[in-house]
Amino acid sequence: LYPQLEYPWKKLDRPVQTTYTAPSSAEAYGEMDRQAVQKSMPSFKMPQESRIMDSLPQQQAYKDADSFSVKKSQKKLLQIDPNAQVQTGPGLPQWEWRAITMHWSGPVQHNQTIDLWLFSPIMNSVLGFMRVILLAILIVFFLWASWGSGARRLFKKAYFQLFKKPITPAATTTLLLIGLLLCWPVINHAETPVSQQPEQTEPVFERIKDSMKNVSDLIKDSIVEIPLTKQEISQFIFKQAIPFATGQTQVTVNEFPPQSLLEELKTRLLAQPDCLPYCASSPRLFLELEAKQLSGRMAIHSQTDTAVPLPGLAKQWLPQQVQLDGEPAQGLLRNSKGQLWISLTKGIHEIHFTGRLPNRNTVLLPLPLKPHQVEIKVKGWRVEGVHENGIADAQLQFTREQLDDSQQAELEMGSLPPFVQIERTLLLGLDWQIETRVIRKTPQGTAIVLEIPLLKGESVTSEQIRVKEGKALINLSPNASGISWTSVFDKQETISLTAQNNISSSEVWRLDASAIWHVEIEGIPVVHHQDKGRWLPEWRPWPGETVTININRPGGVTGQVLTIDRSQLIVSPGQRTTDNVLRLNLRSSRGMQHQLTLPKEALLQSVEINGKSQPIRQDGQFVTLPITPGTQQVELRFQQPIGISQYFSTPNIGIGIDNVNTLIEINMPRERWILFTGGDPIGPAVMIWGILIVIVLVSVGLGQISLTPLNTLHWLLLGIVLSQVKVELMLVVIAWFILLGWRARISPDLPALKFNAIQFGLLILTGIALTTLLFAIKQGLLGHPNMHIAGNGSSAYYLRWYEDRTSGIIPQVWVFSWSMWIYRIAMLLWALWLSFALLRWLRWGWECFSTHQLWKPWRSSTTD
Repeated sequence: LYPQLEYPWKKLDRPVQTTYTAPSSAEAYGEMDRQAVQKSMPSFKMPQESRIMDSLPQQQAYKDADSFSVKKSQKKLLQIDPNAQVQTGPGLPQWEWRAITMHWSGPVQHNQTIDLWLFSPIMNSVLGFMRVILLAILIVFFLWASWGSGARRLFKKAYFQLFKKPITPAATTTLLLIGLLLCWPVINHAETPVSQQPEQTEPVFERIKDSMKNVSDLIKDSIVEIPLTKQEISQFIFKQAIPFATGQTQVTVNEFPPQSLLEELKTRLLAQPDCLPYCASSPRLFLELEAKQLSGRMAIHSQTDTAVPLPGLAKQWLPQQVQLDGEPAQGLLRNSKGQLWISLTKGIHEIHFTGRLPNRNTVLLPLPLKPHQVEIKVKGWRVEGVHENGIADAQLQFTREQLDDSQQAELEMGSLPPFVQIERTLLLGLDWQIETRVIRKTPQGTAIVLEIPLLKGESVTSEQIRVKEGKALINLSPNASGISWTSVFDKQETISLTAQNNISSSEVWRLDASAIWHVEIEGIPVVHHQDKGRWLPEWRPWPGETVTININRPGGVTGQVLTIDRSQLIVSPGQRTTDNVLRLNLRSSRGMQHQLTLPKEALLQSVEINGKSQPIRQDGQFVTLPITPGTQQVELRFQQPIGISQYFSTPNIGIGIDNVNTLIEINMPRERWILFTGGDPIGPAVMIWGILIVIVLVSVGLGQISLTPLNTLHWLLLGIVLSQVKVELMLVVIAWFILLGWRARISPDLPALKFNAIQFGLLILTGIALTTLLFAIKQGLLGHPNMHIAGNGSSAYYLRWYEDRTSGIIPQVWVFSWSMWIYRIAMLLWALWLSFALLRWLRWGWECFSTHQLWKPWRSSTTD
């Protein structure tokens, strides 16, 4: 009759996972990659500069001013379209009950199918009623077979063939008692309070706490800084040297000063200046470029004693003469990379340098210490790398003017021409962007200056890139591995990509398009389609090849943007008012307002969203909630001016949309006597009525037994109240009456040992039976009725209902109850009846117990 009693302690609902983040651009539009849509750029790191001079420890701080290091991009490809209808989807029921495992003993082919035949809840209820009715008919048939003449004749022959004994009423009663004993675990299972029922708990492993402190912390705390001046250090060495020289003492390794103090002194002596790596700067540089010679004058301001790199590189050009403040420079050093360094003292200096130019058409002049202002006097050369305002790039490129054939023949062979790879990634999201990378493919050591055409509608946003006449001016230092920049891109229906027709570069194109765009590609085939499961087409064109990309944005499909994953209504009725708590777990993809409908005359008390109180007012029956993208836990508390009554139902609340995992709880007051519960959701079952049916049937059978003076009505009244105690105690009382009647009919010729054992057992049974009756009287007059309420985690006064899917209105459930005074009066009347009846039964019991005699002596007297 009650499917929820299959597992009386188990709760249908499970905790719902409410962690939900407002959908990012990739999630909002169904991107295959849930991480950052914008592909990160690899980092290009310059090798660390080696030391130039051991006496100048700050030399390694001066690296190439234009050394390139591209950090990984942290931007998202897309942003949330404010007008997008991002669907949150329907909620999923989270209930769990019984799992059925299916397995096969033989091999199964992939095209084999299995059909499941499931009964509907209505059919299951019909079958449950039929099982109960058939069981009742079977019990009645047993009773009829025991005391009915026609049925007795019908079963007498079969019973005799089975047990080799004639059927008797006592045999049938014994079978009924055995049946009740077999049903006892189920009944006892249902009547156990929820608070005493075992719950499955996960094993908890205690973590062992380490009481000792970290060794590093102990060491750190034990070190004491001892600031010592040079004079103090000299005095210490002098004091230690005298005893050692005179032989008065022997110095050991472990004596003062400790190793930690020596390390501290070493660190102080070798500490680098705080100004690194900006201890020196160049305010201006003047260059004079002639046909075969380059000379310059460079001003340098130094904050401390340091070394600075001079313009030039061994593979391109180095000065042959260097003067510092009008005198030949002394502290010069060329490192393994061909960079010339000069040692400077603190102050303002002016460096003059001169050198012969190589016989090449193009000469690069790196500026490792880039000056703030550059002036160039040039004759016969074209200079690149100097802006109109006098600011220079990391290196300058000098190209000879047009020469005749005789002069070109005199030029010496230079290094390999530079070659780079240009990678363009088109990021098509809500905003369009282009990420461009230029990667050096030739060995380092040579600066590269080139111009890269921009796409139509492309605008560079990176500040380090200069743009002139639709071209990006790129200047790579000799030690730079590459450079990258970001551009914004105008939206257009067609994008055309054409590879440059030159020998100094190759190109790679990638398309990273969001799912909001429909893309059609024409031209050369794609060489690579996916990257880590995400669609990312890639092309590697030859010079002059073209790819055409046609783009359009299809319209979105409208759908549900708000989902309620769980709703919980807690009702606590009182004498005059009822307190209600409504909790909702919401998921939303956009900000909105959602309206709830409260019952009439309901008074809103408070509203909390994500644990914070909100100043929301009630407008009649309506309450409007502000919804933000993401997950919200909403809690409403309101009160109704109605109290508990004989028929009590939960309030009618409209939540606006369909929801799942609806949980309804009623905290019944203890002064009510619950008789019935009901409602569409799966909830508690009041099993006392099923138990009473069994008691009625058993009472009819026991009333036919002539061993006791109790008739059917007596057994029924006694069984109704004994239903409040344990089933085993109820069986003890029944056995006590039957055994007393059987005691009056036993033969007086029984041996003394057997007779006395029966008497002793009846005494113990009498004590237990009388104690049970007294406990039943006390429980009825002073305690609360045990209605054997169970199912879905419910107990006597805590009722729970669960519904997996509901419409926009929370389903209503009801409870039929009486005042506890009615139960008290009924128990008082029963106690009065039992008092008078018990006097008669005890008199009858004493007569049965003392039939023939009370006790037989252990040894009978013998006569000679």
